[in-house]
Amino acid sequence: MNIIRSLPSGAPRPDDASKAQYVTAGLLARESAPFAAFPETPKKGNSQWHRLGLVAYSCGGSTGIAPASLFTFLAEGPSPRTLSAGTARVNRGRDGARRLTECREMRETGDQRNPPLTSFSPIWQPPAITPLDPAVAASLRAAIDGKAKPPGSLGRIEELAVQLGLIRHPGEPRGEKAVLLVFAGDHGLVAEGVSQYPSAVTVAMVMTYLAGRASANAFAKANGIDLRVIDIGVAAELPVHPLLRDAKVRMGTANAAREPAMTLAQAADALAHGTRIAIGEIKAGADIIALGEMGIGNTAASALLAHRLAPANLEDCIGVGAGQDDAGMRRKRAAIEMAAARSAATAPLNVLAEFGGLEIAGMAGAVLGAASQRRPVLIDGFISSVAALLAIRLCPDARGYCVFAHRSAERGHDIVLQALDAKPLLDLGLRLGEGTGALLAVPLLRAAARLLTDVASLDDVLAGRI
Repeated sequence: MNIIRSLPSGAPRPDDASKAQYVTAGLLARESAPFAAFPETPKKGNSQWHRLGLVAYSCGGSTGIAPASLFTFLAEGPSPRTLSAGTARVNRGRDGARRLTECREMRETGDQRNPPLTSFSPIWQPPAITPLDPAVAASLRAAIDGKAKPPGSLGRIEELAVQLGLIRHPGEPRGEKAVLLVFAGDHGLVAEGVSQYPSAVTVAMVMTYLAGRASANAFAKANGIDLRVIDIGVAAELPVHPLLRDAKVRMGTANAAREPAMTLAQAADALAHGTRIAIGEIKAGADIIALGEMGIGNTAASALLAHRLAPANLEDCIGVGAGQDDAGMRRKRAAIEMAAARSAATAPLNVLAEFGGLEIAGMAGAVLGAASQRRPVLIDGFISSVAALLAIRLCPDARGYCVFAHRSAERGHDIVLQALDAKPLLDLGLRLGEGTGALLAVPLLRAAARLLTDVASLDDVLAGRI
C-alpha cells in the first residue's frame, strides 16, 4: 500500500495515534469525492485495486484486503465524502473537529480474505445473491426440447422456462402464489411543477388501493394475485389497514432540484425495507414477487436515475409521465435539468440519495431480496425498470432473477431496457404503472413453470407411458 497524506491546515499529525481512529470505506461514491483535497488520488478508476474490486481495510489493529462488494461505508473527513477503496485516519483537533489526516489506497493485490464484519459499521450492504449457473441452462433446454411438442414451438415461453428453471435450481420452478408489492412515496420535485397532479393524489391512490378499487386491484383479482401496499415515503400519515405495510423512511423526499432528495442513511434504510419485505413475503410462501409503485412525480426522479445509471442523454429519458401539456413539459425539463446540474453523482447509492425516490429504493431492495431467496421478480414499466437498474448496478448478480413484464409507452423505458439487455414479455402500450403490466405477465410465468414440471416428454408419449 502507498500512503497518501493530505493534511488540512491545523490538523494534528498522523503520528498522534492516541487520537487517531480508522474508518473503513468502500466502493460507494468515487465520482463525488473532493479530489482537490487529495491531489495524489487517481481521478479515474484504472488502478489495480479498482479493477479487481478490492478494498483495503484497517480496524481494531487488524488490516487486510477484502472484496469491495462486502462494503458500503462512509468515511469521516473534512467534508461529507466517501473513499473509493482504502482506509482513512481521522484525528480530533483541539477544537473537537475531526479531520482526515491520512489516506491509504490499495495498489497491490495481496491476499484476499474476509474481514470480521462485526468490526465494522456498514451503512448498507446487499443480501448475499447467488449468480445463476449458466452450465445448468443446457440441460434445461434439452429437457424442454424433449417435451411432447416440436422444439422451439413455444417461442419465448421456452426461454422464460429456462430462466425460471435456473432461478429455482436445483428445485422445480413454481408460480402458484404471486404477490404484488406496490411501494408508495412522494417527491419534493413536485414543487417545481414536474407533474400535472399534486402530491395529494399519492395519498388518494393509496386509499383507492386499500379500498380495492384501483386498476392494480382489478388485475390482481383477475389473476389470483395478492396485493400489498408499502408506505415507504408518503407525505401523510396513513390509517392502519390489513393491506398496508408501514415502512416510512420520511415524509416524502426533498426537492431534488435544490438539494439532495434524501440522506445516504435514508436511501440505505429504504433499500433495506424493500429487501426485508420481499424476503418476508417469500418466507410466507410467495413464488413470484411482482413490483409496482405509486408516487406523483416519480417519472422525473426515474429520468434522473436512468440518465446517470444507464447512462444516457438526459433529454432522452424525460417523458410525459401521467400526462403533461407543452408548458408542463417545459417545467418538467427545467426542473430535471436543474437537479442534474446540482449534483454530478454517478455511484448508484449516491445517485439514489441525490434524486430519489423512496419507492424506487424500496423496489430496488425488493429486487435484491427476491434474488437472495432465488425467486423471480417481475419488473413492471419505466419506474420499476429504473429500480431494477439501480439494484443491478448495486449488485450485478441480481440481473438473472429479473423478468421484464412489458415495454412501456413512457419515453426512457427503451433506454433502460437496452442498458439491461432486457426483452420484455408484452408490448401493450401501457404507461400506468402501479404494477399493472407485471400483473398481466404473471400467467406467462405460471405457464412457463408448468411447461417444465407438467408437460410429458415425447419419449413417454411415444412409449405409451402417459
